[in-house]
Amino acid sequence: MLSLTRVPPNYRQALCVFKQAFRYDPNFISFAHMACALIVADGWTVSDLSERLSRRDEKERRTYSRFFSKAKWSQTAVATALVTFIFNRVDIDNDQRLKLHIDDTFTQKFADATDGVGNFRNGSTGEIEDGNVIVTSCLQTNGLYFPFLPVLYLGEDEAERLNEPFKTKLEIAVERIIEPLQLPAGAALTVVADSAYYSEKVVQRTLEQGYDVICRLKSDKHVRPPGAVGSYRVRDYAEEHDLSFEEVSMTVRGTEKTYRVAEDIVVLDGVGQKIKLVVTEDEDGSRRYYMSTDLDQPAVEILECAEDRWNIETYHQQAAEQFGMKSYELESKAGIERFLQLVCVAWTLVVTEEIGEEEALWADNAQIGDRLNQAVNAFIIETLMDFSEAVGSSLPAAERRQIARKYVT
Repeated sequence: MLSLTRVPPNYRQALCVFKQAFRYDPNFISFAHMACALIVADGWTVSDLSERLSRRDEKERRTYSRFFSKAKWSQTAVATALVTFIFNRVDIDNDQRLKLHIDDTFTQKFADATDGVGNFRNGSTGEIEDGNVIVTSCLQTNGLYFPFLPVLYLGEDEAERLNEPFKTKLEIAVERIIEPLQLPAGAALTVVADSAYYSEKVVQRTLEQGYDVICRLKSDKHVRPPGAVGSYRVRDYAEEHDLSFEEVSMTVRGTEKTYRVAEDIVVLDGVGQKIKLVVTEDEDGSRRYYMSTDLDQPAVEILECAEDRWNIETYHQQAAEQFGMKSYELESKAGIERFLQLVCVAWTLVVTEEIGEEEALWADNAQIGDRLNQAVNAFIIETLMDFSEAVGSSLPAAERRQIARKYVT
């Protein structure tokens, strides 16, 4: 296996943005090495990563393990630097609204020593299994998706064992993801979530940040007409009020679909905030309910935003396959969250690699694997250049062969 020894110039330049997140240069250097190792790795243990990206001074595996578990650096600071990098790298208009998608994903784990392991529902199988639950988030802009900040969920018993305050997944979404998010002045954002992440408190605290909310509503949530005192369950409101349905067509994950859609302005009970309520009706008469705090947003755009949320599921799958998102063997909560944050960084570096280039694969709907292959090739080319510079043609064959062994494991 070829050991990669030199980082391509564009990656070196990109990584400099993250230096602001580290007080100590050695931690930044370890961060840069591990982020690059995730791009070129074919295994995702700390040992695999440290061996894949060899360096002149051969930093030992335990130093990288310490970087994940005990070194003094902030995951949130890295996530903040990641947003800065995205805004520097992607052309975002001043009047363009970004989306922040919130979700969670299950990772099967059996080791009792791994923090956060409990009995949770695996969304892929529908079964209760042992593992971790990770609250995730993705920023969406210009048709691109960038993972932002992942947080390990702890059940009540685990939180007590680790001497941490118990936080629900909704509280994690607000306190660890939405509120710490720092956008450039003037940037507009809509937080998009499924009904599992709806609560009056989530809506209120998101509005306090200056962001809008689009969320699917369960049918038992309460709304009322503006100026009215009594409230209705959403399903009862839609039944009892004369909502006007019309057919609209939209593309959902590559498929053209037609919905019967109605909308109305109502007050969200418990918040006192006017929202746009959107009701969709399928051919069998079943209905779904959505809300947006942006009263001027057309119903079809609200539905498109809600459907875009499914792309975070694609991120979960592809990040697991290509970057080992669910293959970590770290045990501590801090180590797991830091590893997951580096996955976010590696993904973003690879996605942005060709923005502005003549052959931008994302314009042709290329998968992350296609972009990743090109990134790996860039690292290999850089290593071959390093090798050619180290091995002068005037050296005897035996000496050239000895130098070559340093590049191959």
